[in-house]
Amino acid sequence: MGGTYVSYYSYAGASGLITNEDVLQYIKFLKREANNPRNDGWVKKGYLDKLIELRDELNIEIHSK
Repeated sequence: MGGTYVSYYSYAGASGLITNEDVLQYIKFLKREANNPRNDGWVKKGYLDKLIELRDELNIEIHSK
């Protein structure tokens, strides 16, 4: 099961390891919750805002190379 591990330092001050799979699972979770009919509009918007933030950050990084 391996994978590539990336060391990071969180804003909370704890260091840790995160894989690409961890990132993908988090994005999938955000997408599911943003589209979950049981969540009200404000909750869906919160998840969608997080997805937008990730998208915008990735677009900046990818297009600046």
